[in-house]
Amino acid sequence: MKELKTVKRERRTFQMSRRVGTLVIVLVLLFSLVILKPAAPDRITLLAGPEGSAYHEMGRRLAEQLRQRFRCFSMP
Repeated sequence: MKELKTVKRERRTFQMSRRVGTLVIVLVLLFSLVILKPAAPDRITLLAGPEGSAYHEMGRRLAEQLRQRFRCFSMP
């Protein structure tokens, strides 16, 4: 009779540990998807030299190319 109780207790412990393990995995996945946001940013800002300089003009051309390709680029 004691052996049967021990087996039942071990089975319950194993099932509980499986449930807890699954819950931890699900929580970690949700955390990584919601909180950490591994996706690329929605907006990119390019800063390139003072206005009128060659760096500024090159930056404007690059921003225009990126804007046409990705549609999420802005330059102040």
